[in-house]
Amino acid sequence: MLTGDFNGQFASFIFTAAGTLVDAWVAAAPMNGSTMLLPALASEIGLNPAVNSTKFNYAVASFSIAPAGLVDLTSAGTFRSHQPPVSTGQQVTLNPGQTGSVTVSVDRGKLASAPQLGWLIAALDDPNGAAQADEIPIGPPGP
Repeated sequence: MLTGDFNGQFASFIFTAAGTLVDAWVAAAPMNGSTMLLPALASEIGLNPAVNSTKFNYAVASFSIAPAGLVDLTSAGTFRSHQPPVSTGQQVTLNPGQTGSVTVSVDRGKLASAPQLGWLIAALDDPNGAAQADEIPIGPPGP
């Protein structure tokens, strides 16, 4: 992407709709893992709650140079960076064998305009495969 030479690093590239490169980030991805975290700053894609809506549509496309031909695409999603309908950004640091929990919340009034499936809990040091990312669905409304 940058020099034409393969170095094995995963990266996230943020482009404008016109194709101009805005920024690039090296991914948080452990060697031989199956989950990677790819950041994007709201400010870099023009989201500022004091100036405009922070709702945006997104999609992800990935490809591999070695081995060639590996491609993964997502369908489009919608998200509100500063007023999300589900809580975001919680973190817990655990030692081996420890467990932990985080408190999550849902603003059901915002779900109609920015639907979410729930939460994604990523644990980069869990065994490879589905165990590295747990999907927690939004449950039915309480009583």
